[in-house]
Amino acid sequence: MELAMDLHNYQQVHDYASKAEHSTTPGDTSLPNKLRVASGLAYIGEGNFEQAAKALTSIVGDEIGNNTCAEDVALYTVLCGIASLNRIQLLRLLENQSGLLELVPAACDAMMRFCRAEYQSCLAILQQLHPILELDLHLAPHLARLMETILHKCLVEYLRPYRKVNLEQMSKAFNIPLETLFSSLAQLIGDGRIKFARLDCRSQTLVKDPSLEVEERKQKTEEKMTILEDNILNDAYAMIIRMSCLENEQIVDRRKSSYPGDLDDDD
Repeated sequence: MELAMDLHNYQQVHDYASKAEHSTTPGDTSLPNKLRVASGLAYIGEGNFEQAAKALTSIVGDEIGNNTCAEDVALYTVLCGIASLNRIQLLRLLENQSGLLELVPAACDAMMRFCRAEYQSCLAILQQLHPILELDLHLAPHLARLMETILHKCLVEYLRPYRKVNLEQMSKAFNIPLETLFSSLAQLIGDGRIKFARLDCRSQTLVKDPSLEVEERKQKTEEKMTILEDNILNDAYAMIIRMSCLENEQIVDRRKSSYPGDLDDDD
């Protein structure tokens, strides 16, 4: 498995981990934790932070083996968790893996600030950790996309309760250039992560249009009505065919036939 990891053959790592899970001894947490760490690192290598978070957050206890540094595992868990988990899951993570996460207090503080909606402080702490993260063997190739994912998640959470936001004030709140904010929001709107919104470049605002939400609901209602109409027509056609068969005595009387599938001579 270590050789497959060094060769970046992540699919083979997943295969080995899946097979080894069936040979674990009940009550033994060391081997399952090693397998979860290996799967998490493989998912990080693939750039799949959501699956990496699921694998790393399933670690039980603090024993993770001697082949991986516990501080690195804790750091991977925090970063992938911020990028893909919601607040309830993050708070549960802090409770269940408190012993492991205490090894990286700065990253743990960033996660707590995210849970408290202190996005600027969260991003500032992660920016301070950036030089260290650039030296990490597993994170370095995907660090830019990971940080972008966390930034986008902070932007989405920040905008969730508002219908109209001044982008200049938002730029100051996040301490990022206005041009970067514009491009990030445009990407999020295009990807559908910020729904029913548009950017007003003249007034430097983001506006959520309720009419777009009404239009989408109308479209979904029309789709449901079309499906319901098809079902009603199919039932009606089936009923007409059955009535026609009864009127013309095109039926099978199972009581008169020796086999259930046999037809009478008259039929």
